[in-house]
Amino acid sequence: MAGIELRDFCVRRGNRTVLSTDVTHLGDTFITVVGVNGSGKSSLIGAMAGVLPHRGTIEVGGSSITRVSVGYAPQSIRWPQHLTAHDLCELAFRLRAPRRGRTDASDAAEQALARTRLEPQAGTPVHSLSGGQRKRLTVAQALCPLPGVLLLDEPTSETDVVFRQEFARVLHGIAQEVTVVSSTHLLEDVEAWGDYVTIVQAGGLTSARLPAHGTDVRTAAVREISTQLGRG
Repeated sequence: MAGIELRDFCVRRGNRTVLSTDVTHLGDTFITVVGVNGSGKSSLIGAMAGVLPHRGTIEVGGSSITRVSVGYAPQSIRWPQHLTAHDLCELAFRLRAPRRGRTDASDAAEQALARTRLEPQAGTPVHSLSGGQRKRLTVAQALCPLPGVLLLDEPTSETDVVFRQEFARVLHGIAQEVTVVSSTHLLEDVEAWGDYVTIVQAGGLTSARLPAHGTDVRTAAVREISTQLGRG
């Protein structure tokens, strides 16, 4: 899959620089963005999604990210409570691909719900979904239609360990098809998630490839990240 690179990248809020880097190669396939709360993770994801202004370029496979289809799942969405999970995914598809037909929208919704393991809840109204199911629905709508890059902002915040374990499996499945960039402040997510990690700290970015899953060297690498973030 295409690698993601930042060049002369900067995000500012008022007179304050939140993030800045000359060149950072984030990686490809599945990238975990980690940092303490308030470090700038959401600013990075938001800039990549085009919802926050930034300076510089974000490239995917050597082309501007603006030329790549991007799916974005913010931390929360205010859903129309009476609509079903399938309805909402169809709606997301129609908003992003208005020229395509209803059959395409329905098929895309079914596929997105399957990818996020929400098929049994397809006909369930939002108000009847659990908190974890709503989290996965936020991801499902970002997959309608299937993007080239999927951006997730703290999808495991305020969730329990059972959800996080299942969600890691969901993300690994999605990462077989699209490039996934997902932020977290949890070290257990870093260990369970991606092939690459980007550490957001003190306004800067540090990226590296992680060792293989289930190995002692990966656990040691995550422990080193914990120390770097001041948690060791």
